[in-house]
Amino acid sequence: MNTIKLHYIYDPLCGWCYAAAPLIQAVRQMADVQIELHAGGLWVGSQVKAITPELRAYVLANDTRIAQISGQTFGEAYQNGLLSNTQAVLDSEPPIRAILTAQTLSEKGLDYLHALQIAHFVEGREISRFDTLSDIAAALGLAHDDFERTFEQTDVQAHLHSTRQWMSAWQIQGFPNFLLQHNEQWLRIAHSDFYGRPQAFAQQLCAVLNHAATGST
Repeated sequence: MNTIKLHYIYDPLCGWCYAAAPLIQAVRQMADVQIELHAGGLWVGSQVKAITPELRAYVLANDTRIAQISGQTFGEAYQNGLLSNTQAVLDSEPPIRAILTAQTLSEKGLDYLHALQIAHFVEGREISRFDTLSDIAAALGLAHDDFERTFEQTDVQAHLHSTRQWMSAWQIQGFPNFLLQHNEQWLRIAHSDFYGRPQAFAQQLCAVLNHAATGST
C-alpha cells in the first residue's frame, strides 16, 4: 500500500503556524497526501502566559514580520482587543484538547485548527476558553454534549509527550515543522521559503515524492 503522510508539528496559538495555514490548504488539495497533526504545546504548563503590555509588544512585533512574509491578515479585534485584554491568557492546552476531540468525533481536525486560527488571529476570541471552543465545534456540526464529554476524556498530555519525543528524535525545535512519510521513507520538508507561496510548497512535495518514487525503483 502506498502511504503518503505529511506530519504537521504545530501549535494552535503559534503565529508562524497561522502563516503556514495557506500551505496546509494547498496540500489538502493533493488527493494522495494525508495530513496528520502533532501538537507540541507552545504555551502549556509553566509557559502559560497572561497578556501583559510587554507580551503584547513582543507578539505584535512578531506578527508584523509574519504578515510581511506570509501575507496573512491579523484582525483589529485581535491586535487591539485580545492583545490588550490583561484578563486573557495564552494557554495552548485547551485548543489542542479541542482539536483532538474533533478528530475523535469526526474527520474535522484540520477544519477545527483552521477555525481556531481565524477565531484567534482575526476575530480576537479567547480560544483557551471552553465556551469559545464549544461554539467553534457547533459551527462545524459537532454535537455539544458529545464534544464536551470527549473533551473531558481526552488525554492531551500523552499526545504532547508523543509529539515532543518526535521533535527530540528529529532534532526539531519550534513550530511549524513538517515530516513527509512515503512508505518507509521519512524526510524533513523545508517550509520557511514558501510562506506566501502555497502552490510552490505543494509543488515541492510533488517533486520530493517523484524523486522518492524514482529512487525506490
